[in-house]
Amino acid sequence: MAGDDRAWNTTINRLLALTLARDARLRFRGFVPKDTYRRSELESSIELLEDENTKGNLPSELLNFPPDNAEMDYLIMHSFTPELREQAEKICKAKNCKWIHVAHTIWAEVVKFFDAMGISIARTAEEEHQRQIELCEKADIVVTIGPKVAEAYRFALHYSGKDTSVICLTPAIFPELHQNGKSVHKIHENRDKFCVLIDAANSAGYFNAKGCDIAVEAILSLQDKSYHLLFVSRPGSDSTDLQTILQARSLDWNQFTIKSCVGTTAHWAKCIVDADVVIMPSRFEGFGLSGLYAISANIPVLVS
Repeated sequence: MAGDDRAWNTTINRLLALTLARDARLRFRGFVPKDTYRRSELESSIELLEDENTKGNLPSELLNFPPDNAEMDYLIMHSFTPELREQAEKICKAKNCKWIHVAHTIWAEVVKFFDAMGISIARTAEEEHQRQIELCEKADIVVTIGPKVAEAYRFALHYSGKDTSVICLTPAIFPELHQNGKSVHKIHENRDKFCVLIDAANSAGYFNAKGCDIAVEAILSLQDKSYHLLFVSRPGSDSTDLQTILQARSLDWNQFTIKSCVGTTAHWAKCIVDADVVIMPSRFEGFGLSGLYAISANIPVLVS
């Protein structure tokens, strides 16, 4: 499995890598630039290949140069960023191996609900959709996350005949959140507020696309301040923009909290422990990991 900084640290990539590495029938190795964020967390579980660390090269460019002694039969690459474009093709040509491409988002759906928040975006969702289709056409196998994404890519690839190479992967529950019949979730019967959790990653730019507007409207329609929205964001994201949007929609300061979560199972356990329900009103995401975390912890989930 190969990836640059952002692609390597997606939850799907990390969990897929750890699961494959535990299979005794496989020799699984990761190829990721040396300076990748949180790379050290996987070193004890996965054999990591070293790049040449050529000075002046971007992390994504270093993926063009796999070690000479790295033998492989299959290459898994999750093209999560626009910088990952031709690397898989070059690696497979140099190593004479098969290419497995992972797709997790229906980008054609994103463009319908893209928020005009004054945020400068280098590429449009439509361009990203076309890029993903082109990569899928070149790959030997396409792995999609969840049945909705699988259906969308099979339809898009039908004309090229590559629809038969699409495999649907639906992740299982997280045993760390539910062991020996006990859940990390705590039921609060006598609490004076009802906590509704929503995954708010990149929500300032994708507020309507992720359905955050639906969540806010639902809470406001109740006209009861005992209902509380918990927005789970990512580290480094500016919560100021999200706060501004929420205030503009007349949501009371006391009715929402923005909590940062790095995306690991342990951090999600801390976020969902006080939630009474998790909602997934996203208009374009085919499979939400926030819902999977909730199911694993026995928390009710509302999905649109």
